[in-house]
Amino acid sequence: MEHKPEYLAVCFDEGRDTFRKKLFPSYKANRAKSPDEFRAQVSLIRNMIDSFGITSFSDSQYEADDLIATLTKKSADDNLDVLIVTSDRDSFQLISDSVNVLYPKKGLSDVVIMNRKELQDKYGLSPEQYPDFAALRGDPSDNLPGIPGVGEKTALAWIQKYGSLDNLIESKDEIPGKVGESLRANIEVIRTNLSLTHLVSNVALHSSVTDLKWEPGRANQALIYCTELGFKSLLPRLKSLLGDSELGTKEDKPKKLSPKSVLILDDTRAFILKPSGFQTIEYKSISELEKILKDLADLEDAIVSDLKFIARRFLELDGRLSKEQSTRLLDILVLEYLSNPGTRPQLEDLMHTAETGQLFSESGNENEICSVISSNFHKLSNVPEFTAVLELYKNLESAVTLVLAEMEHNGIAIDSISLKEMIDIKAQEQLRLEVLGYEVQGREFNFGSPKQLQDVLFVERGLSKTKKTKTGYTTDADALVTLIEKHPDDDLLPIIQEWRETSKIRQMLISLLEATQAGRIHTTFMQTIAATGRLSSTKPNLQNVPVRTEAGKAIRGLFVSNPPYGNLITADYSQIELRVMAHLAKDSALIAAFESGEDLHKSVASQIFDLPISEITPEIRNQIKAVSYGLAYGLSAYGLSQGLRIDVSDADKLMSKFFERFDGVRRYLKEIVEQARQNGYTESILGRRRYLPELNHENRFRREIAERAALNAPIQGSAADIIKLAMINLNEAIIKQNLKARLLLQVHDELVLETDDEHLEEVKSLTKNIMENVIKLSVPLDVSVGSGVNWLAAAH
Repeated sequence: MEHKPEYLAVCFDEGRDTFRKKLFPSYKANRAKSPDEFRAQVSLIRNMIDSFGITSFSDSQYEADDLIATLTKKSADDNLDVLIVTSDRDSFQLISDSVNVLYPKKGLSDVVIMNRKELQDKYGLSPEQYPDFAALRGDPSDNLPGIPGVGEKTALAWIQKYGSLDNLIESKDEIPGKVGESLRANIEVIRTNLSLTHLVSNVALHSSVTDLKWEPGRANQALIYCTELGFKSLLPRLKSLLGDSELGTKEDKPKKLSPKSVLILDDTRAFILKPSGFQTIEYKSISELEKILKDLADLEDAIVSDLKFIARRFLELDGRLSKEQSTRLLDILVLEYLSNPGTRPQLEDLMHTAETGQLFSESGNENEICSVISSNFHKLSNVPEFTAVLELYKNLESAVTLVLAEMEHNGIAIDSISLKEMIDIKAQEQLRLEVLGYEVQGREFNFGSPKQLQDVLFVERGLSKTKKTKTGYTTDADALVTLIEKHPDDDLLPIIQEWRETSKIRQMLISLLEATQAGRIHTTFMQTIAATGRLSSTKPNLQNVPVRTEAGKAIRGLFVSNPPYGNLITADYSQIELRVMAHLAKDSALIAAFESGEDLHKSVASQIFDLPISEITPEIRNQIKAVSYGLAYGLSAYGLSQGLRIDVSDADKLMSKFFERFDGVRRYLKEIVEQARQNGYTESILGRRRYLPELNHENRFRREIAERAALNAPIQGSAADIIKLAMINLNEAIIKQNLKARLLLQVHDELVLETDDEHLEEVKSLTKNIMENVIKLSVPLDVSVGSGVNWLAAAH
């Protein structure tokens, strides 16, 4: 900790019905209700503070600022120097010779210590004058009205000239013009503002400053808590902070190792830890690598650090790791992930163990790394749930790993010449939009600078204020959409929006060019990221290429198939999550909607609103589509309202109408949560478990987060498992039938393959047949298949 405080405290807001609300009922009335997700995060933060042994305060009648002011006064009375960490400028009134404010300018990466000098340099005010200035200018974020026609600069000039608000009011008749009239007409408003912005420093806190003394040893639960929440980047810093405290006293405790062998592989060496000892074996050929694995397999299952890397090494050496071999190699990270989905395990994470309290680095000590992997497997294999984990691993995930290794090894070809041309075109489009924007605004400005955009939009163009942030008013994508809705006649807003979209596409194209090797892109697929079992793609991410926009379609047109292949095939499941939901819920009405052959979302909307399908408008269809997928993804009414840009109450009514018609879905979603609460986990069709211990947590908001996870885990998990199983079966069929074809990409519900002309129709038919019949549901699986010379042309 840079500032090394001797005493620490954190203050929270308890609610909105404080004394200020009673004094001024409209106080903060413009703020929307905090989403449940946010309130649950506050609970997690408070638990984090507790795990560090830091005292926290809250009071239903006062705001956190008042508690800070009270603690500041107590500290000053004890002759202690105080450093306040906050982004609220109201705290500037607390500055004194012994009190400074650590004020974030741009997050915690750019902070400034506000003292008397800094405050004077920036505002020309003393701390004693700041409340007067705040009262005079008003605060839109708190719904405190300012004086009409009087901005921040005028308010600042008045306080600087007259010294205080009292002096200004006494001299009110001296102020000329309309601003003077406005001042005189709003004296009571200003006085009310002052009573609200002045911080209370005498809140009854049943703690003295000496009770807040903090030492690293008090953080005896922080390491465990951060590990549970997956805050990996904090672990090394925590270890450094804790030093030789109580958590470091267990280092000499011996590790319990698994009786299984451990294998770590690099490009030329195998590091093996057997019960008989540690050894290093060099290899150069496929036969030497196969012999290493055969020696391990002769014993029993072996633990490996990265099964996908082993499979890729086989491919690079012109071999292929078999499915049978893969089930004997237990990938420690995949097993850790299956045991606790959502933790995103990495090898360096395993180097920290709660058993030893140690943090190891990969510094060439492969023997120690093997030992730690073995110790982690020993703990993992001794929990009751491991049998189910191992079954899913051997039946699904190990074979999926082999397919991912092949897809990464294959890569996908891209038209590099057209890619470079498209990058240049996007750069020219950005330049054109910038010039157009300068003409509209009458001056040049940086389109990529939030600060300059704030000046242009809210000061110079006088547009409606958006959500207030630490650095002003937000100009993010959602805010821009809102501004366009409120100001449809503003010519600059669409230009800025188009510039941003163009910039985003250009950056995506640049990332593709940087990742191109010998005309192909080899993305990395990750199977230990999403808690639901879905795969992820990175370096570059080929799963986020837009599919519906014209720009996205153009990018897909860059991905091609070169000889000896020549054709790309795309195959994707239609509405697989909703089909899984219908199957799991056994809802006859929803099943009938699928079997009707009509457009699903129109059919569902027709049943909900009791209208003929011909009268279902695109708007109604889109709303019902959002509700259907929202339920499949565990979306709350708040989340649905944000997606549809409607009131939460309207979103809640939409969901209620859906449940009225599809009572089986309502019953299923209720039962799945109760079942998960009893079992402690949810389960997909193929047995993928999501453990949710917080379903029984005493904190309501944490329970509700777990309940939403329980709603979507079986649906998304089953959908993810189905396409994984299809990938395995399809890859095996291609190999068995010796077809000139190979899998290249998986984009959630879509598979991309390439093949030659001779086998094109055969591979298309095979792909559709395997995907549609990979599992039997109560509704048919529907797969659309297309082909073409590039990814866009293969669309269907």
